[in-house]
Amino acid sequence: MTPERAREIVSAINDRCFFTMKLVESPKSLAGVTLAEMLEAKTIVEAENDAAESVNGSYTIKMVPDDRLIAAAYCMEHYPVSDEAILVMPTSRRERFWHETERKALAIVPLNASAIEDEEAA
Repeated sequence: MTPERAREIVSAINDRCFFTMKLVESPKSLAGVTLAEMLEAKTIVEAENDAAESVNGSYTIKMVPDDRLIAAAYCMEHYPVSDEAILVMPTSRRERFWHETERKALAIVPLNASAIEDEEAA
């Protein structure tokens, strides 16, 4: 992957966070970008940041997303809005042993009820 492409991918991932904070109107596309490519892009941009050289006492670096944001961006891009969880796990190791009912889940859910209906109609 070229450094330019890595910066594009990292920027598109960061846009999802900026969109949530209402700093951009719409995030750049991540269509067709795999999780491996997202992680590789982050590594490339981090390496560029580490190699940045001082210009008149200043450094220019690029913001890189945390792995949690990368995972969230990947899930938002690759899973549809649904009322079903993508993943359900016990909240602790102890609960796995005792089969307690407390669980945590990862899901892509709508912020309004009509979103699932819109997705199903499409």
